[in-house]
Amino acid sequence: MANGCEVVKRHKDFVKNLIKISSDTGRELSFSICVKDGQESGYTSVGEELFVEVPPCPKDMKFVGSVHTHGNIDFFSSIDYYVFANGSEDFMCVAYEEGGKHYVRCIHRPKDTNRWLWKVAEVSSREAEVRDLFNDYQEAVNDFISRANSEEEKILEKMRDLKKRLRQKMDELRKASRDAEYDACVLEL
Repeated sequence: MANGCEVVKRHKDFVKNLIKISSDTGRELSFSICVKDGQESGYTSVGEELFVEVPPCPKDMKFVGSVHTHGNIDFFSSIDYYVFANGSEDFMCVAYEEGGKHYVRCIHRPKDTNRWLWKVAEVSSREAEVRDLFNDYQEAVNDFISRANSEEEKILEKMRDLKKRLRQKMDELRKASRDAEYDACVLEL
């Protein structure tokens, strides 16, 4: 089984460029790593703001892993996990920027996928909580704008509370995502 961080090290300059292009365009990018006769080849794709499809390897090559960009999000989404669970590759990585530095976080195929998927379900549940709180926060922002002077302090307090709860839920989501990582490694590029 290929080790994601070791494979990505060999392509770190390319992955750094993916992170930069992703940051400049606001789109996720993906890079498939394929092998034939011991030779690695890569294939890229450009996605949307929050989604990218991993490009397939040619039929005569083995798909060993993938890297996709996540902006400044340093953890995997439930969709990332589910796509990985249904794939055949050895590893999956997210590339992100944090504090002006570039990182890659890789996970490897779990031995017991069914047991692992229970942890992934927790990630999905945390995402729903974050999404609901974010929607509440957006509603409070819109409410504040529409009633700017009359109830300003009351609305500001509600927004502060929602923002605090949103941060807490994001931390819980990050923890759940990290708990679902199997045989993870992190590489600073």
